[in-house]
Amino acid sequence: PYARSGLDPNAAGGSNAGPGGAAGAGGMLGGAQRPPQQRPVQIGPNDFQSFERLLGEVQDAYSHEDMVGLRNLATPEMAGYFEEELRGNKARGVVNRITDVKLQQGDLSEAWGEGAQEFATVAMRYTLKDETIDRNTNRVVETEPGEATELWTFARNPGRPWILSAIQQTR
Repeated sequence: PYARSGLDPNAAGGSNAGPGGAAGAGGMLGGAQRPPQQRPVQIGPNDFQSFERLLGEVQDAYSHEDMVGLRNLATPEMAGYFEEELRGNKARGVVNRITDVKLQQGDLSEAWGEGAQEFATVAMRYTLKDETIDRNTNRVVETEPGEATELWTFARNPGRPWILSAIQQTR
């Protein structure tokens, strides 16, 4: 499902650039700090498999309101945003059920390293069933479009798996 965007994920190539954004999360660098030295990062087929797996696992954990799972799959900052959204849903008496997530296309936007950490931003176009359900009546109160395109930024430390660092809406 990963398409070419001037890059071939089957080759060990990657691109270098700056940090990605996050939906509601602000930038990845704060204040007037000087950006850390950046370096190119090689992204290969195993990395792309990890990104696709994380797409499904994050959506599943979110749908099941599994904060332990989300904390294992995302940075503390992203897990905090998920927790905030889930708390808001609970206060409104609804639950967001996301099922049938299938990656249609993934394009590497950028990959870079800062210090020991590595980052990769991927434009992810995927299909899904996204419904908001009333907790008391089990009635569907809202249905979202069946396709989404978002920029997902992943991060990893040496010897550790990729985790979700940011999501940026494209629409």
